[in-house]
Order: sequence, then structure tokens, then C-alpha cells
Amino acid sequence: RAAEQLLAKRNAQEGLAEVRLTFSPEGMFVTRTGDEEESHMVPYAAFEVVLETQELLLPVYENTVTILQKKDLLTGTLPRLQEFLAGQVPWVTM
Repeated sequence: RAAEQLLAKRNAQEGLAEVRLTFSPEGMFVTRTGDEEESHMVPYAAFEVVLETQELLLPVYENTVTILQKKDLLTGTLPRLQEFLAGQVPWVTM
């Protein structure tokens, strides 16, 4: 039973690793990869706020909070992303 729970947890975490967020002038694109790639765009008007902690960015939109680790930024620089998003949506540093 414990092995099944551990395997289920690992599989769920692997699924989360297959999500990529891209920030563009139009909005944030959420792309899930796998057998069938799917993508949808969240316009910046739908954002309530982006919360920033020492290690995380937490965009809050459409009753959803997405946890982004700053260390996982693949392209660009964190200061440029911060500047860009702060110009698009309310920004709170915690």
C-alpha cells in the first residue's frame, strides 16, 4: 500500500514537471507537453496579482495560484521578467 502511494505521488509530480509557462505581450501561455500538447493563454487582465518571495513568483489568476521557482527560469533574466510583469499586473514583494 505504501509503495502504491509513493508511486502515485511520484507520477503526479512527474506530470507537473511537464508544464511550461511563457510570458508574452499578450499574456501567459500555459503549455502541457506529453502525448498531446495543449496550450492556453491567460490574459494579464485576468491576473489579480503576482506575489514575489525570495525564491518564488506566485501569479494569482482565475482563482488559481501557480508556483514558479525563480531558479527554474529557462530564458532571459529574472530582473527583466520582474520588470515586464510589474508593467502588466499588480506586483507585491513579500
